[in-house]
Amino acid sequence: MRKFLIAAACIFSPLGASAAQAQSVDAPAIVLPGESDLDHAIESGALADRLKDPALQQTLSTSVAVLGEILLDLPLAPLAEAAAKMAGEDVAGVDPDMTLRNLAGPDADRVPAELAANLPRMMGSLAGALEGAQEITPLLRDLARRVGDAARGAPLQK
Repeated sequence: MRKFLIAAACIFSPLGASAAQAQSVDAPAIVLPGESDLDHAIESGALADRLKDPALQQTLSTSVAVLGEILLDLPLAPLAEAAAKMAGEDVAGVDPDMTLRNLAGPDADRVPAELAANLPRMMGSLAGALEGAQEITPLLRDLARRVGDAARGAPLQK
């Protein structure tokens, strides 16, 4: 299990660099908003609206399915060998044809399609949670102010 976790870390760590590299060759890349942009999007409801957008949901679902298939077929033997060497373990026991698909077992083939199929529902649920948080935020701010006032001994205000 330790070898698998180290190998997974080695796989996913270069993904951030891939986005920067993709931008340098004019390939499309996903650009994440900055913290203040994200705060504004949440407060204005724009993020919830985007998460409910069927076109965005379909685009992301397709991307997740493709990425899932790519990751399942990624050769892991070189990473597993490096992890074994770092851990001082025997490299000879590493299967040279190791992929995430054969490590995950016979149900691995279903994972990308299931993720893609469920992603729109998950995005819709997250949008609903954000909308709920938007509605309750003023109440929570008022509650926090009242608790702070009470803790300082100030008279309660309505």
